[in-house]
Amino acid sequence: NEVVGLLAAANTEPDAMQVLTVLQKLTNKDLTLLEEVSCSDGFSCRLDELAESQDSGEAVQTIVADLQKSMSNLETKDKQEPFGEKELVSRLPLVYGLSVADGDEKRDDLSIMVHQVTSEVETDTHDVGNVMWPSSVMLARHITEHPSIVLDNKDSCLELGAGCGLVGLTAALLLKQERKNSVDESKTDDDDDDDEEKVTDIDNVDNDVIFTDYLPQVLENIQRNLDLNDIDRCSVSGLDFFDQGGNDDSDYPASQPNWIDMEGGKRKQVGLVLAADVLCYSNDATNVANTINCALVEGGRAIVMSAANGRRFGVEEFPDAVRGAGLELEITNYVTDELSNDIGVAKDEELHTCAGY
Repeated sequence: NEVVGLLAAANTEPDAMQVLTVLQKLTNKDLTLLEEVSCSDGFSCRLDELAESQDSGEAVQTIVADLQKSMSNLETKDKQEPFGEKELVSRLPLVYGLSVADGDEKRDDLSIMVHQVTSEVETDTHDVGNVMWPSSVMLARHITEHPSIVLDNKDSCLELGAGCGLVGLTAALLLKQERKNSVDESKTDDDDDDDEEKVTDIDNVDNDVIFTDYLPQVLENIQRNLDLNDIDRCSVSGLDFFDQGGNDDSDYPASQPNWIDMEGGKRKQVGLVLAADVLCYSNDATNVANTINCALVEGGRAIVMSAANGRRFGVEEFPDAVRGAGLELEITNYVTDELSNDIGVAKDEELHTCAGY
């Protein structure tokens, strides 16, 4: 309301421009703020005044048009009253704090903001990608406890069934942090040779992380979470397991050395595949195994975190499907009673219960 009040009180173009620029930057980062601001008293009318005023310069007109376009696309565009406290809290991002291990020391801890999809329109997939699942939290924690999984990978990383993107965001921030540390170290070591540009292995990768999922609104939300965490050098792409080599709807054999995006494009193989809670149905075992086989370079590695056998269809069949795809397999029971207590869950049973399955 204070920002809206400042816009209403802005009598000169520079003042209006300053407030509008702040609003544009904030609302591009967080749609919840735009939703809240858009139903504040007088905001829409003030934008209309600026849009129609002959005194508004081109820069002001451009930002006003951008804000009005964004407002017109909101699902809450017809909302007349600001959100109540419960509504607002449900639309704010979750914040995950993860400690990063570095031998006996600690790297900088990660703080990751994750928006869940707030759309109330449910699809045939029951919108499993709209919300956070425990396996994603556990896999994110696993790679921060063992950052070499990500940092030693010399190719891109592919997240399958990314959902809200926590796992991929964690990997991307680890790589961003590593790149910054490398630059800082090179400045310290080469003060006498500032003109020499150092190139690290991770600088030779086109995309640090490629986030994939199926539904458009899930892919849009992943991009939103990338922007929210100020992450670049990543990309978002549609991927349907059924389209991958060897699977039911695929035009390609299992030996196809590429993964296929939802536009039919053959995409470059990666060195690391990460996936959390992608096994939901019986046929997912074969579909996911074949997808991993097509996506990985020779000698690549995949880590799949899932609920225990008996809580997801396809989990029991997955080991045989992986071996059938010609891949080697190692199975680890990651959630022990001790670990469950460590993350604030009394028993393994309660970890599953909190996820609603």
